[in-house]
Amino acid sequence: MISDAQEKAEIQNFLASPGLLNTAYVYIDGTDAAAEGEWKTDAGNVMTYTGMDNPEPNGGTNENCLVVSVSRIGDHRCTNIMSAICEV
Repeated sequence: MISDAQEKAEIQNFLASPGLLNTAYVYIDGTDAAAEGEWKTDAGNVMTYTGMDNPEPNGGTNENCLVVSVSRIGDHRCTNIMSAICEV
């Protein structure tokens, strides 16, 4: 879960590193599948910060998973296959 703008920037800078994913979307812990617009972690914790960029979220009930790329955070279809970033 991204907790603030600084962590968002750190993750996006990491994705922009040479040899990494660059423009690909990467799944981060977050979904609004249970209730549209109510973002929670996979563990069920309410997300107070998503870091989504305008015009996101824009997928309605078709896009319920939170993703990040070097340029944006937004909602995406959960059925798409993509890498994930995990916090340890």
